[in-house]
Amino acid sequence: AASFSRVSPRVSASAMTLGAGPGRLLRQVHRPLARPGVAVAATLVLIDAVKELPLVLMLRPFGFTTLS
Repeated sequence: AASFSRVSPRVSASAMTLGAGPGRLLRQVHRPLARPGVAVAATLVLIDAVKELPLVLMLRPFGFTTLS
């Protein structure tokens, strides 16, 4: 969300002046400009999710159940 808010309204207005519709504006202007911020956010969420997984669940052999 923060990446999209950093895109200047002037960029959007310029693209619309040149004939870009809303879909093309999102696809060819906003998405490439916001991609690095979205990638960083996704990476942080993935790291946080993996950190929460217990190491035992990730390293245990499949089909083998222990008492713990």
